[in-house]
Amino acid sequence: MVSQESLFEDIYRISLSPVLRGIERRVCGCDYGATSWTTRKQADHIGALLGLRPGARLLDVGAGAGWPGVYLAKVSGCDLTMTDLTPTALALGILRAARDGLTGAAAAADGARLPFADSIFDATSHSDALCCLPLKRETLNECRRVLRPDGRMVFTVIYIPTGLSTEAHASAAASGPTYIESDADYSTLLAETGWRPIAREDISTQYGQTCREMLAEFESNAEELARLMGKTDYEEKRAKLAAARVAIERGWQKRDLFVALPA
Repeated sequence: MVSQESLFEDIYRISLSPVLRGIERRVCGCDYGATSWTTRKQADHIGALLGLRPGARLLDVGAGAGWPGVYLAKVSGCDLTMTDLTPTALALGILRAARDGLTGAAAAADGARLPFADSIFDATSHSDALCCLPLKRETLNECRRVLRPDGRMVFTVIYIPTGLSTEAHASAAASGPTYIESDADYSTLLAETGWRPIAREDISTQYGQTCREMLAEFESNAEELARLMGKTDYEEKRAKLAAARVAIERGWQKRDLFVALPA
């Protein structure tokens, strides 16, 4: 079985291609090689919710190639630290930070085992990372540990709502991120790991729109993407996007934004 890290390595290796960067700009409003569903409008909202400012220390967990962490540091003047399990992604994130005139730090690390001292960050963020990680409680515990008592966390996550039929749940799981399934609601997970949620926004409508636009771009650039990815890989990704679109439209997949403070 191909590991999650290997899958993301393959994604980031081709993320600099003109066709993928063009799609990213048209759909998400950025060109960082993003792998989350965060649009530029949503990134601006996240930055405002975090209250970022010059000198504040931001930790972006599962930062990938720097979206939206590098962007948030650029527009706010905060000090950025990125973590991700994928070396290729972090290398791209460091290059993008340098290109944008920033000096962000980066560490290859699992979100469930962060290599930092206690209480050193003013803010932490992760975009659709928990649905790609099996150790959700451990990651939330670690984010709490490294955050100062007066800090805050903002994150987005894709999940399967309760009450679905067995068939609907299976369809949502198959078309979603690798670890979309969770044994508890995220409000419960936050309470169990020392957090006090102060806001929860349902951004599923925007998620559905972004997915529809991404699928349309995949289909209109089919020939070039098939050459870049290989025909089989392209068809698999297009089919998964199409299945995700259906799951979102039927309410089988949801995407929420959370704001939480240390309890």
